[in-house]
Amino acid sequence: MLVVVALVLLTLVWSQWLVQPFVGVLEPLLSLSWLGWALLAVGLWLFAAQRSD
Repeated sequence: MLVVVALVLLTLVWSQWLVQPFVGVLEPLLSLSWLGWALLAVGLWLFAAQRSD
């Protein structure tokens, strides 16, 4: 039983100290709100590219 309690505490510590900071950083990437700007930038880059004939 002590091993189960230690495992639960270890899991909570792992989540709080290691996973939560990355969730805050990755949340804007996962929301896809940046996708329109990225497509616009790629479109402008492709439009402005010079042809190599």
